[in-house]
Amino acid sequence: MPERDDRILNHIGLYRVSLRAVIEHLYFDGASCDHVIERLLDTNRIQRFEGLPGGLSYYQLTLTEARRREIPDHRTRSHDASALREAIGVLWFCCMTDKSRRRIERNQLAHLFGRGKGFGKPHYAEKAGQQSAIYRVYFPGPNSRNDYLIQVLRGDSEEALAHPALAPWVAAKTFGFTVLLETEGRRRAVQRLLNRDDDPLPLPINLELVPDLGTLSEKIRLFQQR
Repeated sequence: MPERDDRILNHIGLYRVSLRAVIEHLYFDGASCDHVIERLLDTNRIQRFEGLPGGLSYYQLTLTEARRREIPDHRTRSHDASALREAIGVLWFCCMTDKSRRRIERNQLAHLFGRGKGFGKPHYAEKAGQQSAIYRVYFPGPNSRNDYLIQVLRGDSEEALAHPALAPWVAAKTFGFTVLLETEGRRRAVQRLLNRDDDPLPLPINLELVPDLGTLSEKIRLFQQR
C-alpha cells in the first residue's frame, strides 16, 4: 500500500470521519484526491456516506479496514445527527486551521492520566513552539442552555483539580477545555457569562468557532479560495 494511502486511512480512523476537502488539504496540497478516494472505495477500505447539505459526502473506514487496524467497530457505523456534528466539528478544528492540533485516542489519555470523569469526550493536543497542551472538547447542542454549559465546565474543572494525575497539568496551564461553537453570536454570549463569573474557572477555557453542517460547503469553498 502507498504510504500516503496508509496515512489517509489512519487519519480517517482517528477522526472517525473525514471530508474530501480535508484529505486534499492534508495530503494533496489542495489538489484533487478523486483517484485515491475511488481506489480506497473500490478496495473496500473506506465507505462513503452521502446527504450532507451542499451535496457533500463524508468517509469512514469499513468494518474490515477498522479491524485490520485494530480500530473500534463503532467508528465504522453511520452517525446520528449529534455525533456527526461533533465528529465533523472536531475534524475541522484540528485539521483546517493554522494551528498544530491532533486528536488523542482514549488509550493515550489513559496512559497519561489513568481513569477519570470526562475522558470519554474528545481531546486533542496542541503545539505552540516548544510547548504543548492537552484540551478536552465540548460541543454543546444548538438548543442547549449556555448557563448549563458553564455549570458543566465548572463541575468538570473541579473534577480535574481533584484528579491526582490531572491536577499538575492544570496548575501548569497545560490542560484546559475548548468549547466548539457554530455561531459568533453564541460565542459572544458564552464569553459574557464567563466574564461575569465572580469565581473564574481555574483552567484555560477556549471558545472556538467551527462551521455548522448547513454552512460547511460554503466554508470549504472559502477555505479553498484563500
